[in-house]
Amino acid sequence: MFAFEIFVVVTHDTDVELVGDLIINSSELHVAKPEKKFWETAFSQSKKLVPELTKEEILVIDDSRSNCQSAEEFGFHSFIYKYDPEKNMELKSLLS
Repeated sequence: MFAFEIFVVVTHDTDVELVGDLIINSSELHVAKPEKKFWETAFSQSKKLVPELTKEEILVIDDSRSNCQSAEEFGFHSFIYKYDPEKNMELKSLLS
C-alpha cells in the first residue's frame, strides 16, 4: 500500500518485529518530534534512499497521537502504534 515506511523509534521496549525502510531515532537527529524540522529531516533522509519518493507515499508509525498528527500535517500518512495484538494485525495488513 505504501512505497516507504518510516518507523520512528520510541523510547520504551515493544514486541513489534517489523522492519521499515528507515528507522529514525529523534535523539540522534537532535530535533524533537512533533516539530516540523523533524519531519523535514526524515523526508530528506528518505529521499536519499528513494529520490523520486513523495510525502504521500510515506507511512509514519509512532506511539504518540500528537506525533502522528504532526506527521500528517506535514503530508505523510501515519499509524498510531499501541501494543495490542489486534493493532499489530491492522498494522501488518497496512504494510503488506
